[in-house]
Amino acid sequence: MKFWSGTEIEPRPFHCQVEALETLIWLTEAGPATRPPAWVALQGELDDLNGTWNEGIPRFAFKMATGTGKTMVMAMMAVWTAFRRPSRTDIVVICPNLTVKERLPAHDPATDEGRLFTAH
Repeated sequence: MKFWSGTEIEPRPFHCQVEALETLIWLTEAGPATRPPAWVALQGELDDLNGTWNEGIPRFAFKMATGTGKTMVMAMMAVWTAFRRPSRTDIVVICPNLTVKERLPAHDPATDEGRLFTAH
């Protein structure tokens, strides 16, 4: 998490954005390792739902208020997912409306407009 909160990142993520990503990381990495009773029940339920509806592909959802930077969290999650996989990672982004679609290029470091993780 030092990367996300470093001063060399521009624009810096808000604390709620970092907390959303930290929650995802805990649920996928630390949760299974610590195995509290509540986690075991939750994991079984998530596995059943993913197996039934997603052919075993995990999905993540964040409930965040308007203006809190859900698109930024999505970009952070995509970067985290890609870096933790040893092989090529394909990421599908489904835009709920044209406003979000128009904002996505600003988070793509491969485009001229991309500026999400530029270090100074």
